[in-house]
Amino acid sequence: MALYLFFASAVVVVAGRLDGLHVMPFFCLNIITGTAVLYYYYYQSSARKWSRELGLKHVVLLPVHYRWAMAMISISGGKIAGRGRRAFEVHIDVPAGLSLHRFLKTLDGDLNLARIKLPDTLFFWETTAPIPSSIRGLIREKSKNGNAFWKPGGWAIPRFPFTGRNMKKGVLRRGAILIQKGEV
Repeated sequence: MALYLFFASAVVVVAGRLDGLHVMPFFCLNIITGTAVLYYYYYQSSARKWSRELGLKHVVLLPVHYRWAMAMISISGGKIAGRGRRAFEVHIDVPAGLSLHRFLKTLDGDLNLARIKLPDTLFFWETTAPIPSSIRGLIREKSKNGNAFWKPGGWAIPRFPFTGRNMKKGVLRRGAILIQKGEV
């Protein structure tokens, strides 16, 4: 959202200045959102470092506020019945030249390691990457009691252009799973 606001306010500032209009509020909004974008870059870098220290190779777990995660899930038509202590947005980081078989094997290990090491946690994602069969099976199992879902399409707030990579063209899916304590 900060990227959308940053670029929209930048366009208004430039267009307003060229037209001779008063644009100071939009200029201030531009500075604030620009700072938020820079902070997000630092936040994502520290999450990447923490994920590597946790032992994850291709998955980056971005900590988010639990209420924000539930809001994203709710406005996008999903439901999670239980409650966890924390929430992570799952980002998949794929190096170039990795075969699909090797990628799925590593992704399966990463997601299961995160599941084991972080109980009582809500994981949510939006991806075009294929999800390993063990995780799809876990999603099917947990969706029976309302603690997981896997739906076609993206979140209600679309990605900013050029910020995501399409691994499978046109197959964007979103999902969430709540791993409760004692289920691992």
